[in-house]
Amino acid sequence: MSNAARKLARAKMKQAGLPLGSTGKILQAARQAPFGPCYLNRDFDDESSPPNLVMAVVTRRISETSLLGATALVDRTCLGIKDGMVIQPMTQRDLRSRFLDAYEKKTKQKIIEADLLTVQSVVYHAIDYAARLGFRPHPDFHEELFGPRPNNLIETPLWNETKPMYISGPNDDSQKIIRHLEKAVGKDSFDFICPVF
Repeated sequence: MSNAARKLARAKMKQAGLPLGSTGKILQAARQAPFGPCYLNRDFDDESSPPNLVMAVVTRRISETSLLGATALVDRTCLGIKDGMVIQPMTQRDLRSRFLDAYEKKTKQKIIEADLLTVQSVVYHAIDYAARLGFRPHPDFHEELFGPRPNNLIETPLWNETKPMYISGPNDDSQKIIRHLEKAVGKDSFDFICPVF
């Protein structure tokens, strides 16, 4: 990173009210901030088969005008949190135009504003379900920005499926996941779908 780019990044962080320093310090400050708007796929409550992955987004109000966002790509019937990321600080308008609209265009899935408890329930139910199968959230998922975990989650679609359904993704090590599922629940105790990419 050039000196000019570094100075610009530091100026943006300062303007957004973020501490100058490591990413860890930024996240620590953000997790103390109040929640801003939250989002889910519009069809997150569609229980058709095979189930869709759900994009869950929470934001934290890190200044009067800036939000820091975090995402979770949620697989409710097997792996839990398949991916995640922190979205750089921006206004709510920019979050919609630069991130959410781009995601909708790429995936053809509409993203709508949702209440915090619904978003948290979708995320934490998926984490719990995956944990019972022996899967941990993706390392890029920042749970501290989604929590603290509510004492009482609400029931959300597919929150407690009796039989796991693994739908392989283009970046999955499918054979490793299938071997893991065979050990965890038995060879004939889960469904497997391999889409054509």
